[in-house]
Amino acid sequence: NNIDWSTARFRNLRFSFEVMLSPLLFDLKNAQKHQAGILEQCAKLIDDKKLKLHVSEVLPLEHAAKAHQLVEEGHTIGKIVLEI
Repeated sequence: NNIDWSTARFRNLRFSFEVMLSPLLFDLKNAQKHQAGILEQCAKLIDDKKLKLHVSEVLPLEHAAKAHQLVEEGHTIGKIVLEI
């Protein structure tokens, strides 16, 4: 996939990803505290209606393979939720 980031750069947008599992697996206390802070900020933004999550599709756990396929194809906008 070739991504043209010029519009994002022009608008001074930033993208970042937070790997939430690593600090737990490696018992990194400072990183866990940092992540808790991120989640608290997100919760406040959601409560204040300043951040909304878009759920693209809700699938039963048995359809996890389909969920992966949808993500890999890149045709989804928003989150795919696996319901347990």
